[in-house]
Amino acid sequence: MEYASGGSIGQALKKWGALCENVVRRYTAQIIEGLVYLHERDIAHRDIKPSNILIHDGVVKLADFGTARAQSKTELEIGGSPGKESFTKGHVGTSIYMSPEVMMAEGEKFDLKKTDVWSLGCSIVEMISGTPPWPSPAVAVYNVCVKNDAPVPEEGSLSDEGESFLEMCFKRDWRDRAQAEELSRHGFTKAHDDNPEFLRTSTAGNLHEQVSGVDTETFLSVAGTLNEFASSDADEESKEESNSTYGAGRAGQSEATLPSNSSLSISEWI
Repeated sequence: MEYASGGSIGQALKKWGALCENVVRRYTAQIIEGLVYLHERDIAHRDIKPSNILIHDGVVKLADFGTARAQSKTELEIGGSPGKESFTKGHVGTSIYMSPEVMMAEGEKFDLKKTDVWSLGCSIVEMISGTPPWPSPAVAVYNVCVKNDAPVPEEGSLSDEGESFLEMCFKRDWRDRAQAEELSRHGFTKAHDDNPEFLRTSTAGNLHEQVSGVDTETFLSVAGTLNEFASSDADEESKEESNSTYGAGRAGQSEATLPSNSSLSISEWI
Protein backbone atom coordinates (compact mmCIF):
# COMPACT_ATOMS: atom_id res chain seq x y z
CA MET A 1 0.00 0.00 0.00
CA GLU A 2 1.04 3.58 -0.59
CA TYR A 3 0.54 6.62 1.59
CA ALA A 4 -1.35 9.62 0.18
CA SER A 5 0.41 12.57 1.79
CA GLY A 6 -2.10 15.13 0.57
CA GLY A 7 -5.22 13.48 1.99
CA SER A 8 -8.34 13.55 -0.18
CA ILE A 9 -9.81 16.17 -2.48
CA GLY A 10 -12.71 16.33 -0.03
CA GLN A 11 -10.31 17.33 2.74
CA ALA A 12 -8.65 19.91 0.50
CA LEU A 13 -12.02 21.48 -0.31
CA LYS A 14 -12.92 21.74 3.37
CA LYS A 15 -9.55 23.28 4.16
CA TRP A 16 -9.07 25.62 1.22
CA GLY A 17 -12.44 25.99 -0.47
CA ALA A 18 -13.17 25.89 -4.19
CA LEU A 19 -10.40 25.04 -6.64
CA CYS A 20 -9.59 27.17 -9.64
CA GLU A 21 -10.52 25.73 -13.02
CA ASN A 22 -6.96 24.82 -14.02
CA VAL A 23 -6.71 22.59 -10.96
CA VAL A 24 -10.10 21.05 -11.65
CA ARG A 25 -9.08 20.36 -15.25
CA ARG A 26 -5.88 18.69 -14.13
CA TYR A 27 -7.56 16.54 -11.52
CA THR A 28 -10.42 15.65 -13.85
CA ALA A 29 -7.97 14.43 -16.49
CA GLN A 30 -6.32 12.15 -13.94
CA ILE A 31 -9.63 10.84 -12.59
CA ILE A 32 -10.74 10.11 -16.15
CA GLU A 33 -7.51 8.20 -16.76
CA GLY A 34 -8.36 5.98 -13.82
CA LEU A 35 -11.95 5.47 -14.94
CA VAL A 36 -10.84 4.54 -18.44
CA TYR A 37 -8.48 1.97 -16.93
CA LEU A 38 -11.29 0.46 -14.85
CA HIS A 39 -14.00 0.64 -17.49
CA GLU A 40 -11.82 -1.01 -20.14
CA ARG A 41 -11.72 -3.94 -17.74
CA ASP A 42 -15.50 -3.79 -17.22
CA ILE A 43 -15.16 -2.58 -13.64
CA ALA A 44 -17.36 0.17 -12.20
CA HIS A 45 -16.23 2.01 -9.07
CA ARG A 46 -19.77 3.06 -8.06
CA ASP A 47 -18.79 5.60 -5.41
CA ILE A 48 -16.85 8.37 -7.14
CA LYS A 49 -16.72 11.46 -4.92
CA PRO A 50 -14.05 13.91 -3.69
CA SER A 51 -13.50 12.06 -0.41
CA ASN A 52 -12.63 8.89 -2.38
CA ILE A 53 -10.04 10.68 -4.53
CA LEU A 54 -6.66 10.92 -2.83
CA ILE A 55 -3.80 13.32 -3.52
CA HIS A 56 -0.11 12.47 -3.54
CA ASP A 57 2.50 14.89 -4.90
CA GLY A 58 -0.05 16.57 -7.12
CA VAL A 59 -1.38 13.32 -8.59
CA VAL A 60 -4.90 12.20 -7.71
CA LYS A 61 -5.82 8.54 -7.40
CA LEU A 62 -9.09 6.70 -6.90
CA ALA A 63 -9.58 4.90 -3.59
CA ASP A 64 -12.16 2.84 -1.69
CA PHE A 65 -13.17 0.00 -3.97
CA GLY A 66 -15.56 -1.47 -1.43
CA THR A 67 -18.54 -1.01 -3.77
CA ALA A 68 -16.72 -1.75 -7.03
CA ARG A 69 -18.21 -4.39 -9.28
CA ALA A 70 -17.29 -6.13 -12.49
CA GLN A 71 -19.93 -6.07 -15.20
CA SER A 72 -19.52 -7.94 -18.45
CA LYS A 73 -20.15 -6.22 -21.76
CA THR A 74 -23.30 -8.29 -22.24
CA GLU A 75 -24.61 -7.92 -18.70
CA LEU A 76 -26.35 -4.62 -18.23
CA GLU A 77 -28.37 -5.32 -15.18
CA ILE A 78 -28.40 -4.44 -11.54
CA GLY A 79 -31.21 -6.14 -9.73
CA GLY A 80 -33.07 -9.28 -9.14
CA SER A 81 -31.05 -12.06 -10.76
CA PRO A 82 -29.86 -14.96 -8.59
CA GLY A 83 -26.39 -14.21 -7.29
CA LYS A 84 -26.58 -10.59 -8.37
CA GLU A 85 -26.72 -7.57 -6.14
CA SER A 86 -30.19 -6.07 -5.99
CA PHE A 87 -30.65 -2.36 -5.73
CA THR A 88 -34.09 -2.97 -4.30
CA LYS A 89 -32.24 -3.91 -1.12
CA GLY A 90 -30.30 -0.66 -0.95
CA HIS A 91 -28.80 1.74 -3.46
CA VAL A 92 -25.02 1.54 -3.76
CA GLY A 93 -22.97 4.69 -3.53
CA THR A 94 -23.44 8.08 -1.88
CA SER A 95 -26.84 9.69 -2.43
CA ILE A 96 -25.78 13.20 -3.42
CA TYR A 97 -23.52 11.80 -6.17
CA MET A 98 -25.95 9.15 -7.47
CA SER A 99 -27.19 9.08 -11.03
CA PRO A 100 -30.94 9.01 -11.82
CA GLU A 101 -30.91 5.34 -12.82
CA VAL A 102 -29.34 4.33 -9.50
CA MET A 103 -31.75 6.42 -7.43
CA MET A 104 -34.77 5.02 -9.21
CA ALA A 105 -33.48 1.49 -9.86
CA GLU A 106 -36.13 -1.20 -9.59
CA GLY A 107 -34.29 -4.05 -11.22
CA GLU A 108 -34.06 -2.49 -14.66
CA LYS A 109 -30.94 -2.85 -16.76
CA PHE A 110 -28.33 -0.14 -17.17
CA ASP A 111 -24.59 0.25 -17.57
CA LEU A 112 -22.88 0.51 -14.19
CA LYS A 113 -19.93 2.33 -15.73
CA LYS A 114 -22.16 5.20 -16.82
CA THR A 115 -23.06 5.83 -13.18
CA ASP A 116 -19.39 6.66 -12.54
CA VAL A 117 -19.59 9.36 -15.20
CA TRP A 118 -22.56 11.08 -13.50
CA SER A 119 -20.73 10.92 -10.16
CA LEU A 120 -17.66 12.45 -11.79
CA GLY A 121 -19.81 15.37 -12.95
CA CYS A 122 -21.06 15.86 -9.39
CA SER A 123 -17.47 15.80 -8.14
CA ILE A 124 -16.47 18.47 -10.64
CA VAL A 125 -19.32 20.69 -9.45
CA GLU A 126 -18.08 20.26 -5.89
CA MET A 127 -14.46 21.00 -6.80
CA ILE A 128 -15.31 24.20 -8.68
CA SER A 129 -17.84 25.45 -6.12
CA GLY A 130 -16.31 24.20 -2.88
CA THR A 131 -19.67 22.82 -1.74
CA PRO A 132 -21.40 19.44 -2.29
CA PRO A 133 -23.51 19.07 -5.44
CA TRP A 134 -26.65 18.86 -3.27
CA PRO A 135 -27.05 20.02 0.34
CA SER A 136 -28.65 16.75 1.50
CA PRO A 137 -29.78 13.33 0.23
CA ALA A 138 -33.43 14.44 0.36
CA VAL A 139 -32.72 17.46 -1.81
CA ALA A 140 -30.73 15.28 -4.21
CA VAL A 141 -33.56 12.78 -4.61
CA TYR A 142 -36.17 15.53 -5.08
CA ASN A 143 -34.15 17.40 -7.70
CA VAL A 144 -32.89 14.37 -9.63
CA CYS A 145 -35.98 12.15 -9.46
CA VAL A 146 -38.83 14.65 -9.32
CA LYS A 147 -37.55 17.80 -11.03
CA ASN A 148 -35.26 15.92 -13.43
CA ASP A 149 -32.44 18.31 -12.61
CA ALA A 150 -28.68 17.88 -12.41
CA PRO A 151 -26.37 19.89 -10.16
CA VAL A 152 -24.93 23.00 -11.77
CA PRO A 153 -22.05 25.20 -10.64
CA GLU A 154 -22.45 28.92 -10.10
CA GLU A 155 -22.87 30.80 -13.37
CA GLY A 156 -19.54 31.92 -14.76
CA SER A 157 -17.46 29.62 -12.57
CA LEU A 158 -16.66 27.29 -15.47
CA SER A 159 -15.51 27.92 -19.00
CA ASP A 160 -17.60 26.90 -22.00
CA GLU A 161 -15.47 23.75 -22.23
CA GLY A 162 -16.24 22.94 -18.63
CA GLU A 163 -19.96 23.41 -19.13
CA SER A 164 -19.84 21.25 -22.24
CA PHE A 165 -18.04 18.54 -20.29
CA LEU A 166 -20.67 18.57 -17.55
CA GLU A 167 -23.47 18.33 -20.11
CA MET A 168 -21.91 15.10 -21.35
CA CYS A 169 -21.70 13.78 -17.77
CA PHE A 170 -25.26 14.75 -16.86
CA LYS A 171 -27.26 13.20 -19.69
CA ARG A 172 -30.29 11.88 -17.85
CA ASP A 173 -30.62 8.75 -19.96
CA TRP A 174 -27.52 6.66 -19.31
CA ARG A 175 -27.59 5.50 -22.94
CA ASP A 176 -26.88 9.08 -24.06
CA ARG A 177 -24.26 9.74 -21.39
CA ALA A 178 -20.64 9.85 -22.52
CA GLN A 179 -18.22 7.04 -21.77
CA ALA A 180 -15.03 7.74 -19.84
CA GLU A 181 -12.92 7.12 -22.93
CA GLU A 182 -14.92 9.72 -24.88
CA LEU A 183 -14.50 12.24 -22.04
CA SER A 184 -10.73 11.65 -22.04
CA ARG A 185 -10.59 13.31 -25.46
CA HIS A 186 -12.60 16.36 -24.42
CA GLY A 187 -10.82 19.71 -24.37
CA PHE A 188 -11.66 20.23 -20.70
CA THR A 189 -9.25 17.47 -19.70
CA LYS A 190 -6.30 19.06 -21.45
CA ALA A 191 -3.86 20.95 -19.22
CA HIS A 192 -3.64 24.65 -20.03
CA ASP A 193 -0.19 25.38 -18.69
CA ASP A 194 3.20 24.81 -20.32
CA ASN A 195 4.94 24.04 -17.03
CA PRO A 196 5.02 20.25 -16.44
CA GLU A 197 5.40 20.89 -12.71
CA PHE A 198 2.21 22.96 -12.65
CA LEU A 199 -0.02 22.36 -9.64
CA ARG A 200 1.92 19.63 -7.89
CA THR A 201 -0.23 20.03 -4.78
CA SER A 202 -3.91 20.52 -4.16
CA THR A 203 -3.30 23.86 -2.46
CA ALA A 204 -1.23 25.18 -5.33
CA GLY A 205 -4.32 25.93 -7.37
CA ASN A 206 -5.76 28.51 -4.99
CA LEU A 207 -2.33 29.91 -4.22
CA HIS A 208 -1.58 30.28 -7.92
CA GLU A 209 -4.46 32.74 -8.29
CA GLN A 210 -3.11 34.90 -5.47
CA VAL A 211 0.59 35.00 -6.36
CA SER A 212 2.12 36.62 -9.42
CA GLY A 213 5.71 37.22 -10.42
CA VAL A 214 7.01 34.34 -8.30
CA ASP A 215 9.42 31.84 -9.81
CA THR A 216 8.18 28.27 -10.15
CA GLU A 217 10.56 26.76 -7.58
CA THR A 218 9.52 29.22 -4.87
CA PHE A 219 5.84 28.88 -5.73
CA LEU A 220 5.86 25.09 -5.52
CA SER A 221 7.89 25.15 -2.31
CA VAL A 222 5.37 27.40 -0.57
CA ALA A 223 2.45 25.38 -1.94
CA GLY A 224 4.02 22.16 -0.70
CA THR A 225 4.43 23.64 2.78
CA LEU A 226 0.77 24.63 2.87
CA ASN A 227 -0.17 21.14 1.76
CA GLU A 228 1.73 19.67 4.72
CA PHE A 229 -0.40 21.75 7.07
CA ALA A 230 -3.54 20.57 5.31
CA SER A 231 -2.59 16.89 5.51
CA SER A 232 -1.64 17.22 9.19
CA ASP A 233 -5.32 17.79 9.97
CA ALA A 234 -6.35 14.44 8.46
CA ASP A 235 -6.79 12.79 11.86
CA GLU A 236 -9.47 15.30 12.74
CA GLU A 237 -11.60 14.51 9.68
CA SER A 238 -14.37 11.93 9.59
CA LYS A 239 -13.46 8.28 9.03
CA GLU A 240 -14.93 8.47 5.56
CA GLU A 241 -12.31 11.01 4.51
CA SER A 242 -9.35 9.98 6.66
CA ASN A 243 -8.42 6.87 4.72
CA SER A 244 -5.10 7.86 3.19
CA THR A 245 -3.97 4.66 1.50
CA TYR A 246 -4.49 3.80 -2.12
CA GLY A 247 -5.00 0.17 -1.14
CA ALA A 248 -8.31 0.68 0.68
CA GLY A 249 -10.97 -1.40 -0.97
CA ARG A 250 -8.50 -2.53 -3.60
CA ALA A 251 -9.51 -5.09 -6.19
CA GLY A 252 -8.32 -8.17 -4.37
CA GLN A 253 -10.31 -7.24 -1.29
CA SER A 254 -13.66 -6.70 -2.96
CA GLU A 255 -16.22 -9.43 -2.45
CA ALA A 256 -15.64 -11.35 -5.67
CA THR A 257 -16.61 -8.28 -7.66
CA LEU A 258 -13.53 -8.29 -9.90
CA PRO A 259 -12.33 -10.93 -12.36
CA SER A 260 -10.52 -13.74 -10.54
CA ASN A 261 -7.81 -13.85 -13.21
CA SER A 262 -7.15 -10.15 -12.97
CA SER A 263 -3.75 -8.98 -11.84
CA LEU A 264 -4.82 -5.33 -11.71
CA SER A 265 -2.58 -3.35 -9.42
CA ILE A 266 -5.34 -0.82 -9.04
CA SER A 267 -3.78 0.67 -5.94
CA GLU A 268 -0.60 1.43 -7.88
CA TRP A 269 -2.37 3.74 -10.28
CA ILE A 270 -5.69 4.73 -8.99
